[in-house]
Formats: sequence, structure tokens, C-alpha cells
Amino acid sequence: MEENRFGDLGEYAKESAKKEYIYSRMPENIRQIGEIGDGLKVYIEDYVMTYIRKIFNEKQESAIVILLGKKGKEDAQGCEFVYGVISVDCDVTEGAKELTTEKWNTVYREMHENFPGAQMLGWGCGVSMWNSRIDAVVQQIQQKFFSEDDKILFIADLSER
Repeated sequence: MEENRFGDLGEYAKESAKKEYIYSRMPENIRQIGEIGDGLKVYIEDYVMTYIRKIFNEKQESAIVILLGKKGKEDAQGCEFVYGVISVDCDVTEGAKELTTEKWNTVYREMHENFPGAQMLGWGCGVSMWNSRIDAVVQQIQQKFFSEDDKILFIADLSER
């Protein structure tokens, strides 16, 4: 199962995923990918970006990713840190009906086994052509499963790679 999660990313990625993270200061090897109103900043580990790119290159619109991590404390307060991701086979063009109870059970099991203490910070998908139908489907998934104010939506434009 670990080989499917990390591919050729190496031992660092495998060991990092099993750590119990406490973000009380800004870490290294991380990049800011967004800023949400009220100054909340979103950071993502470099190896996680590599894995997300690999998923979307291979599966295109037939997979989504669940973003896992923690909220910062002390000097890192006001930041969210994504340090893990779980790939879910889901045709994003088909919407929320693709995310069955069975798939969610698998996500929660993988979170518990491989990312102890992680929080589900949001999700992401790759789309090759943005249009009103895709917009409606993405909004439907966001509202049904990730409707809290501070949840991340990561969209990759597959046509630009």
C-alpha cells in the first residue's frame, strides 16, 4: 500500500508521513500555496506537491486528493500545513455521488494508519477544461463534504501541467 501512496518519492516521504507533526514554528522544505481571507496562509510540503502532480498526471480527472495536515500554533499560528495526501479514485466530472461511504471509510482508515494526528484540511482535483458543469460539480463536492469555512480547495489545471 505504501508504494501506491508514495511511488518513487523515497524513504523521506514515507518516514515524514508517519511523524506526529506539531507546527510551532515555520518548517523548511515547504512552500506557500495560498492565502485565505483573514490572513490564513496555506503551506504544503514539497514531496506532497510532487505526489499530487504524479496522481493528476496518471489519473487525470479520475482521482481526487484529500489534503491532510495541521494548523499552526505559537509562532506559526494563522497557518495551515499540508504534509500528507490520500488519493481517492473518483471521477470528478460525476460529482459527489462518486464519493461513497466505502471510499470515505478507506480514507479514514488510511489517515489513522499512515497520518496519526492529521486533520483533513481540504481536497483537490485536476480538471482539463473548466466550464460551468465542472464548476457546479466542484461546488457540490465542496458543499457536501468540505463546507467548513477553513477547508482548502486545490485545483490543478491539467491542460497547463
